[in-house]
Amino acid sequence: MAKLYTNQHGQIAIDFVYPGLDRVRFSLGVKDTKENLAWAKKTHLDPLKKEISAENLQAIVKRFGNKCERLQRLAATQTAGWVGKTIDDLLDMVQQDYDKNQRSNAPRFKSTVKHVRQYFRRKLATELTGDDLDLYGTQRLEEGASRGTINRELSAIRRGFKLARLKWSGFKARPEFVMFRENNARKGFFTEEEVQALLKYLPDYLHPYVKIAYITGWRKSELLSRQWRHVSERYLRLEEGETKNGKGRDFPLDFPGLREVFNELELRRRQELAEGRIIPWLFHRDGQQIQGFRKAWDNAMEKAVAVGEIAERRLVHDFRRSAVSNIDHLGLSRMAIKQLTGHLTDAVFDRYSMTPKPVLDWVAREAQRAIDEGRGGELLGGRSVK
Repeated sequence: MAKLYTNQHGQIAIDFVYPGLDRVRFSLGVKDTKENLAWAKKTHLDPLKKEISAENLQAIVKRFGNKCERLQRLAATQTAGWVGKTIDDLLDMVQQDYDKNQRSNAPRFKSTVKHVRQYFRRKLATELTGDDLDLYGTQRLEEGASRGTINRELSAIRRGFKLARLKWSGFKARPEFVMFRENNARKGFFTEEEVQALLKYLPDYLHPYVKIAYITGWRKSELLSRQWRHVSERYLRLEEGETKNGKGRDFPLDFPGLREVFNELELRRRQELAEGRIIPWLFHRDGQQIQGFRKAWDNAMEKAVAVGEIAERRLVHDFRRSAVSNIDHLGLSRMAIKQLTGHLTDAVFDRYSMTPKPVLDWVAREAQRAIDEGRGGELLGGRSVK
């Protein structure tokens, strides 16, 4: 869209919209006469329409850089390499950075920024404001996106601006990012009885994965990518760069309950080799690596909840929360547990470690027993609880 009009001073002005730019309006500095209108149309308006159609921002900046302050700022950046850079361009930089450094979130970054790219399509990075970001967050909430999802999307944009400032010293754009407050409390927890109930409704090929996930607390992507080459006589191994924090780690196969599951896997492997099938994956379905199992999980969970064997719907990630809590209640050192599960900080670990209801019930019974045996101390003002 581009047109000529007469401003309040009787001068010919131009009004146009370029993808990614807010509306641009400025005077051409000549009076509104028939001759000047013809000149403005031929010299500026007609070429401008072609440049907009071709998305040739550099040509527009060069044409009007001396007439519009905003375009002057763009003109000054042409040699810096970031004139006309869009939000899409910045997100591309983030993707390249994640791929180059083998970040664990690189594979899912494309889906993370899907809505961002659609909403800010062709939006110039230098034109992005805090108000634009607020409006985006509001719309995503109305669409049903969670606050955590929106925060990850906004963080992706913020990362793009950080990389741009590092790459181009003259790039000073710094829109205000206001993140949503999240409730990061981890709630889902499996009891051993619930795991056994779930196994009844899951296909056999998922049983080893479920058992090992419940014991180790390793993430789904970490376990499903394991091959036999990652298994030694004593440990299951994650190499450096394969984990969320980038650090490798080992889990001892002699951990309670784990050796039995790996013995079952080893028996299956021997049978496969006897049949001439060389399958590298620990967890597979008919020789193919298990990539996902949402349908099987949903069906099994629906059945287990319907008959009351599981109190409420659980997530696959709840295995991680359950394992962390179970190991924590064994009384091991915090440092040792974090090395097993891959948590870097105590703050994140504390969100995962929970006290399940059976443990709370046990605590209550032990407290009552202590009081009954005269070991209760001063409870409730010195009175024993009967």
